[in-house]
Amino acid sequence: MIARSHLAFGGDKLVLVGCPNAWKFTGGAHTYTRKLIEENRLLRFDNHESFLVWSKKIKAKLAVVEIDPNGLSTIPTADNTLINLVLGNEQRGIPDELKSVSDYIYTIKHTNAVASINVAASAAIAMNEVSLDGRGEIKGAKMLQE
Repeated sequence: MIARSHLAFGGDKLVLVGCPNAWKFTGGAHTYTRKLIEENRLLRFDNHESFLVWSKKIKAKLAVVEIDPNGLSTIPTADNTLINLVLGNEQRGIPDELKSVSDYIYTIKHTNAVASINVAASAAIAMNEVSLDGRGEIKGAKMLQE
């Protein structure tokens, strides 16, 4: 679902950190991930440090995506600003080391009845937010961590 949303919103690179089985997709997901692989748009880094080096090299801003019952924030974007959306593992969340170096923390509001939102749904919400900046597509990359 994340790869499908990524393509639908016109994302550039889809980045996985950790994820030793990143290339073993099956079923319907295989169609979308195969397209990203063929277009050299699916990247994988072994650790956060190598991801951060790459992110700095391409001059991208980091936007951590979190779920919070207290409100919704936006990701301020400007033309030609690369945004790397950082989504965490559904059980462990985003490590503090990534939060501490992020440029933005994007919070998705939820009701108290829902303690969490699936990471794929969160990714789609954040991608939509970034795409609403007037350009009609996402420029930059998304990052998922295992």
